[in-house]
Amino acid sequence: MCQVSVAVDDAIDRALEHIHLGLADFRACFPYVSENLVYATSPQEELPWSAGFWPGQLHLADSVRPEAALMEGAAHAQQRLAAYLDERAGRLDHDAGFQYFLGAAVAARRTDDDAARAVALRAADILAGRFNEVGGFIRAHGWSDSSGIATPWAAGNDGPPGRFIADTLMTVPLLYWAYGASGEARYLEVARAHVHTSVRHLARADGWLYHAFELEPDTGEPIGGTTLQGAHDDSAWARAQAWAIYGLALASHHLDEPDYATRAAELALRFFDNSLPSGLAPWDFVMPQGADTIPDASATAIAVSGALYLTRDSTVAETTRNEVRGKALKSLTSLVTEAAVTDARKGQQGLIEYSCYHYPAGRGLRESTAWGDYFYLEALVQASGGEGLYALA
Repeated sequence: MCQVSVAVDDAIDRALEHIHLGLADFRACFPYVSENLVYATSPQEELPWSAGFWPGQLHLADSVRPEAALMEGAAHAQQRLAAYLDERAGRLDHDAGFQYFLGAAVAARRTDDDAARAVALRAADILAGRFNEVGGFIRAHGWSDSSGIATPWAAGNDGPPGRFIADTLMTVPLLYWAYGASGEARYLEVARAHVHTSVRHLARADGWLYHAFELEPDTGEPIGGTTLQGAHDDSAWARAQAWAIYGLALASHHLDEPDYATRAAELALRFFDNSLPSGLAPWDFVMPQGADTIPDASATAIAVSGALYLTRDSTVAETTRNEVRGKALKSLTSLVTEAAVTDARKGQQGLIEYSCYHYPAGRGLRESTAWGDYFYLEALVQASGGEGLYALA
């Protein structure tokens, strides 16, 4: 059995030191993207798409080092997310899956919290309600009464009605959970159709995935692949590949489709084999690579955690699972040695740096991100023999 070549328990302990900093800092806001490796702590009128990753970190930390303060912090964050759902239900998009799987459904699973269950099911209804039956996909951005013209997140996060993105492969776990919690097959069928459409159109002959794809919303006819944050439409944006690795591994389990696990394994090996010498992924795999290449440690963390989850899938050949696990643990070692923030006394609340939020916009380069932090800790927990929270879907 392959083993990670660092002390995982020590790495978890260091991560928890930073999470405890956040218990004081993140009462009026959620961590998002750092500046100079420090997260803003001022109140947020608009909650970021990644808000769920903070209560996710707290639940994950409690799963390995139980502590009342962690659960109180998670409950506080969940209450704020519930209030946001009340205020903004009509303007949530596919990111509701990111916000409310970890920000409500996990609490319902771990603590039998009926209020959290109700919030998570409302969010699942919003996500499922974005389904385009003609094209068989969940619309990523925009709403029925919006212009459909792509705009920056701060301006409302509008987008074309026929566009779906790789990221949504990791928001549909909210629908897997909703099916299990309610017994209503519609949640699972929306997820099934969306994953099928995503695999059909996002996967490319070169082995990579498009970040996004657009169909004619009224006919389902293909328009073509595109990107929101990659180098160009035909590039291989690292985080899209990472979302797909984990999302397809989960889909294989919940939809009983072994081919998705096979695809996830192939993509994981491609991801790790084409990472930088440091062991971290480049922000986009098709760009020239060199010493000055901007890495994305958050993409590496997602890919590692997804790959470790995948290795539990017995439909994947044992030799392939061992290869995937070995390369995932090697990349986890790189995260610990190259990207982990080691000194909580410096006031850096993030767990890892060298993440990349949006290279084309010049935002969040070599910084910490809420999602990078979450998946780094989840990868460590899985490497130590525990389960990640996405296993609760």
